[in-house]
Amino acid sequence: MPDSETSTPAKPVLRLVPLDAARPDLAGVIADLHRCLLPTSPATLLGTQFLRDFYYTFLPAHGLLHATIAYVDEVPAGFIAVTPNPNGFMGAALRRGWHRLAWTLFISVIAQPFTRIPALWEAFRIMTSRTGEALAAGTGEVLSLGVLPAYTDPKFAASSGLRIGRALVSTAFAASRTPAQKKFLPSSMRTICARDPCTSQ
Repeated sequence: MPDSETSTPAKPVLRLVPLDAARPDLAGVIADLHRCLLPTSPATLLGTQFLRDFYYTFLPAHGLLHATIAYVDEVPAGFIAVTPNPNGFMGAALRRGWHRLAWTLFISVIAQPFTRIPALWEAFRIMTSRTGEALAAGTGEVLSLGVLPAYTDPKFAASSGLRIGRALVSTAFAASRTPAQKKFLPSSMRTICARDPCTSQ
């Protein structure tokens, strides 16, 4: 005899995972998300190796960047990257690991010089243009924020009760141990995409 009761589908489960040196595979996951969601950012244009091996491995290992990945039912759904030192984090990275950065960029540029030389110049321009900017002590900055379109759909938010972007921001600020009021870079954040480029990979 069939069960007359209608079972309620289980709601999706959100899990927020900080980037951890003990889990090197996470650098590849967040690099793929960054590349898919922010395809025109200078960091993306510098290549997957730069994103994975330097931006999301070297910088977090030295406390210069904090990043978190959002998983929905164990599927990567979004990410956030923040720095507690907006004006100085790349300068500090150069001082601590110039040889590693130089090698990573060399490999990247020779692979696609016409794309990556302009991206390198743009990254340098952004970095040098902000060195003299006065910021309040302890100010952090959101460098990148992205959530895949399937998880920003209003229907998904209503049925699941999940607000992934909001959860990522709250967790990242807590992890970076910086004040509640932050400086944002709207040009480097995308919470909604017109399409999901990851599905075409």
